[in-house]
Amino acid sequence: MSLFALPVAMRFPLALVLLESTLYLSQDMYLPALPLVQRDFGVSAAQAQSTFSVWLIGATALQLLAGPLSDRHGRRAVLLGSGALFALASVGCAMPLGFVAFQLMRLLQGCALCGVLVAGYASVHETLGTQQAIRTQAWMSAITVMAPALGPLLGAALLLHLRWPTLFALLALLALLACALLHRWMPETVDTAAAAPLSLRASVAAYRALLRRRDVRLPLLTGCLILGALLSWNVAGPFVLRGGAHAYVLAQAWLYGMFMLGTRVVARHVARRGPYALIRSALRLCLAGGVLAGASAWLRLPEWCTVGLFGLYLMAGGMLFAPLIRVLLERGSQASQPMGMSMALISTGLDLAAVLCTLAVAWAGVASLRSFTLLAALLAAAAWALGRRALHPLDAADAGHA
Repeated sequence: MSLFALPVAMRFPLALVLLESTLYLSQDMYLPALPLVQRDFGVSAAQAQSTFSVWLIGATALQLLAGPLSDRHGRRAVLLGSGALFALASVGCAMPLGFVAFQLMRLLQGCALCGVLVAGYASVHETLGTQQAIRTQAWMSAITVMAPALGPLLGAALLLHLRWPTLFALLALLALLACALLHRWMPETVDTAAAAPLSLRASVAAYRALLRRRDVRLPLLTGCLILGALLSWNVAGPFVLRGGAHAYVLAQAWLYGMFMLGTRVVARHVARRGPYALIRSALRLCLAGGVLAGASAWLRLPEWCTVGLFGLYLMAGGMLFAPLIRVLLERGSQASQPMGMSMALISTGLDLAAVLCTLAVAWAGVASLRSFTLLAALLAAAAWALGRRALHPLDAADAGHA
């Protein structure tokens, strides 16, 4: 079926997920090229690895700015500008400009993600009703999660025939294609003529007002804990599995498959159960997966058994984030805060948690499945306890979303 034959409500999210996945591939598809980057620039392994880290810094640094900008100047301007920035930075990465310039281009690639996430997902939620927005974000997550799963394999396959700078040229072309589709299909959901002027003081006050709200702060922290554990697996997984690279590839296929299954559960049941019930079920499943996987590891059951049970944790993650983000955005709207700023705060919190947890796992030297599953179980228990406090008073709201 032609892209142009898709329903109008599907075209914009599909173009957005194409651009978002392209940005993620600039990180994951690039991983197999790190030794080649080290060789060609004549730098140390640590310096080559820093080009991975500067992307992460850029991807977190500007989200709080992207929110007010998109609330003032419109979602389309921020999103399309971010896509153009990524394409230009990718062209810069493909050119022989020297190592310092290459690092700067990698930083700009990461910065582009800020506008894509904030303006893009704010627009999705403004365009669609609660149930349709949750279903849409669920299937979008199922697609984007394939970038870390398949990106390194795709990068390694392409490097058999292409030089590593060509990877960035291909990403630039893919980003330009996505921007062309977004230019055609993305609606503008902000009345820029009526928008308030930019003000640093007003933006800081708005973020503080959101964080002071217990019904925003606690659910956001709940999501941060779960995402931190999920992404820490990407750092710890290759070191805690005794079966080597083969075992890690099989584990990734199983775990990301379970995450995608979780997104399908959301799509099927959000209309009947509502977002709050799905969030509570996801937190219970996450706790069960963490405890069972931890028990399996500590009882020294076969490694495949522990990884299999940890799949419940990933399935819970697939069930959790789409309804949780929608709930947080609706609570931000109840606090009379613009959607862009609410989305920026959510995205920044989740990204910071992911960065801090992965750095903590690397710094602590988590090198056994027993220690990792213990950490995951503790984070799941904390998230479950916070979730009960954050969602219990609003049980009655389920009926409003059925």
